[in-house]
Amino acid sequence: MKSFVIFNTDGTVKAAGRARFPPPETTTFSPPIPPQELAKLMLVPRPQSPAVETTGTTHSIADCPLGTVIEIIDNAGGELMEIYTTATDGETVTRDLPDPGQYEINVKSPDPYLPTIARITVPA
Repeated sequence: MKSFVIFNTDGTVKAAGRARFPPPETTTFSPPIPPQELAKLMLVPRPQSPAVETTGTTHSIADCPLGTVIEIIDNAGGELMEIYTTATDGETVTRDLPDPGQYEINVKSPDPYLPTIARITVPA
């Protein structure tokens, strides 16, 4: 068995494993790497999606990567109020939530980003 790694174009690990005949686009290692060491190659820090910045009842999400999905949910009513997807890289999205209630803003940027969730209470 040979240990192998497939790298993304940015140098991060796309896949790693062990096989008798590794895929052709791989880098192989001899002697074989123990599975726990292969796992360490796969675990790389992932950036957080942009955070929600709040000023009064205005909520902004700055520097969103292209394809970031923003969901606004009315928690009290269980209603999905809006789904918005950014059309340009670096876009800033601003929404006003003036009505009293409890809201959740979910920011989900494309891979490799982790989602960000903001829970907002607008007092009566």
